[in-house]
Amino acid sequence: MAYDRFVAICNSWLYNVTMSKRVSLQPLAGFYLCACVNATVHTCTAFSLSFGHSNVLDHFFCDIRPLQEISCSDFRINKLVHFTFAAIETIGTILIILISYIYIIFAILRIRSTAGRHKAFSTCASHLPVASILYGTLIFTYLRPSSGSSVDSEKTVAGVFTLLVPTLNPLIYSLRNKEVKDTLRRTIYQKTISRCM
Repeated sequence: MAYDRFVAICNSWLYNVTMSKRVSLQPLAGFYLCACVNATVHTCTAFSLSFGHSNVLDHFFCDIRPLQEISCSDFRINKLVHFTFAAIETIGTILIILISYIYIIFAILRIRSTAGRHKAFSTCASHLPVASILYGTLIFTYLRPSSGSSVDSEKTVAGVFTLLVPTLNPLIYSLRNKEVKDTLRRTIYQKTISRCM
């Protein structure tokens, strides 16, 4: 999405040529390939763990960190592999988004009209909160040391990025729609008037 916004704002005249179907599918294929490699590596490292004393996870879903915690084998190598993959993927995608938005901001600042600047900023405004919430929770979950972290805080953060982010996505993106904004404004106005009377 960051690259799409970058092309839409920085090269708007060439958007249809630049964002051809082939160009759109290449990053998507790359991300799916990275996800498959990531899943394969984590699955292989999970199969190397031994379990004996407990098979109950104190978590909402079967994630790699809680799975390692109930293992009775030495999982230091697994932790290192897990952290390395999480760091490369998270920091890599954050850098792609940040670099795209730096170019976008410079392109927006070169726009002369205030209305054009406002429209360009509103195009990007919906993506930033979603990305910030998602990557904030991912960093908190996967890129911090496990010592000193409570199970309850990990479960809360897991709930945020598995429940809250997908719930907020349609809401945040639909608020860019003029009809949705007008309906929301009317509803709030009607609720306010009915409470006052």
